[in-house]
Amino acid sequence: MQSVATTYYFPEGTSASTTEKFQYDKRGRSITAQLSLGLPGAWNVTTALPSYQQAATYNDADQVTTTTTSTIPTGQGFTTTLIVSLLQKLEVP
Repeated sequence: MQSVATTYYFPEGTSASTTEKFQYDKRGRSITAQLSLGLPGAWNVTTALPSYQQAATYNDADQVTTTTTSTIPTGQGFTTTLIVSLLQKLEVP
C-alpha cells in the first residue's frame, strides 16, 4: 500500500491535511484508493469526517469493469461525483 500525505496552509494560520492511500494488485493496477481529511480545530468541526474509498475491478484486458465508492465507516456521509473524480485524479500508476 502506498500512502501520500499533504498539508495545506491557509492565510489565517491554520492548516488542513489529506491522506491518500492506494492499494495495487499484482499487475500494478489500483484496486483501492482511500481519502482522509483532517481539518483545523479553528474551523469548529466537532464530528470527524469519514474517509472516502473507491474500489475498482478489472477484466483481463486491464479495463475497469466496476467501480464502487463508499465511506469508512460505512454509511457515514455521502459519496459524490466530486470525491470520485478526486480519487481518480489522485490514482498513481
